[in-house]
Amino acid sequence: MLSQRQLEVARRISKGMTNFQTACELGLTENTVKLYVSQILRLTLTNSRMQLALAMAPVDWNEIEQ
Repeated sequence: MLSQRQLEVARRISKGMTNFQTACELGLTENTVKLYVSQILRLTLTNSRMQLALAMAPVDWNEIEQ
């Protein structure tokens, strides 16, 4: 289970934001964001930011079936 802050960072990763952009937006240091990213990847069993972003992307099943 992700903490509220980890979820905020994960949402920004899924939007394609860099660690620097995330840090600026959330008022954190870039190193703190890097720590959160590592924790998020470990907790979600993903190996990369791209895998995490894809896992968090909403799926429109109606569009897929057409």
